Amino acid sequence: MEYTFEVAIFFILYGASTVISAIACLYLLLRRGNAFAPDITPPTRLRYWAAALLGSISLSHIWWIPDALSSDDFTSTSYIVACMLDCCFLVPVMLGTMPTMLQDRRRPVWPIGVASLPVLILLVVCFFNRSETILRIGEAYMLLMSGVFIVYMLLATRQYRQWLRDNFADLEHKEVWKTLMTLIALLLMLGIYDVSVNNIILQFFLQAVVIVTVILLLLRVETLQTLEVEANETTNDKEALDSTSSLSPTKDNIAPIAVLLRQHCEDTQLYLQHDLTLQQLAAAVGTNRTYLGACFAQQGINYNAYINGLRIQHFVKLYEERTKQGQPLTAQSLAAESGFKSYATFGVAFKRFMGQTVSSWMKLNFQN
Repeated sequence: MEYTFEVAIFFILYGASTVISAIACLYLLLRRGNAFAPDITPPTRLRYWAAALLGSISLSHIWWIPDALSSDDFTSTSYIVACMLDCCFLVPVMLGTMPTMLQDRRRPVWPIGVASLPVLILLVVCFFNRSETILRIGEAYMLLMSGVFIVYMLLATRQYRQWLRDNFADLEHKEVWKTLMTLIALLLMLGIYDVSVNNIILQFFLQAVVIVTVILLLLRVETLQTLEVEANETTNDKEALDSTSSLSPTKDNIAPIAVLLRQHCEDTQLYLQHDLTLQQLAAAVGTNRTYLGACFAQQGINYNAYINGLRIQHFVKLYEERTKQGQPLTAQSLAAESGFKSYATFGVAFKRFMGQTVSSWMKLNFQN
């Protein structure tokens, strides 16, 4: 390798991404508390997977150093060994970490190892015969596998978003966009890794993406709330149900559920409880979450729309009462009284339910 100013800068950036990844890995493994959001308990499984990924990134930077210091021969021992180590550790762990950010269900990770096996076999063959053609076949397979995984993760994230809306009204610390940003960063890192060999510009970009990805992943792990309420949902759904919930919900037999919802949720104002989940509401009503969710679906809504609709109605009622009494009020305080833990969540729900922003609605009502 010819040592130039650009190469020196690259190695500085390379070393920085290595050290940052190692520090983040040790932080996740050794620190018991949460330094970024002390009131949040992140998923333990995600924490360990993320630590494994960060450690793999750091180690990958180390075992690529011999190849970086040697020639640019794709069939050199150092290059093939580094690719084999990445195939055994970095790539599977990276692909395995992404699904753990989605808490709707535990997705198996063994298919990732199976899918990575052909690349490892091709690299072993290439190690003995030093065939660049076989190496190119392995790279093409990696690109194909990455493309399939990207499509899979996009579909899985879409399902996860719908699952959140079907089971939760308060989406604080469950933000899909943060998960999506982290996934995009990881996928971008994987994509650049696949095509950046022997391209100094892409290598610079890859190291910058690695640093950004490490930061995003660390923040996502620390700020993602564990959805423990759903931990036993499968077991609960298989338990014996009462005579009403043992039937499949139809438009004709959801009337009893509507009555129970009115008695146990609307009349008691249970919907004002922060972080109320579908499972908790189902327990209060006396049925299970699957049946109750299906009842909402029969009416063309989901749990999120039902609860937040009641909260918006409560907000409007409070606003009208306080306005008539001439009491001082703010949208933030009324939203909190109406069951919204986050004003941002309230703003989104209000616009979806009322068809206009909170500020526009309040201006219109002040005029009237």
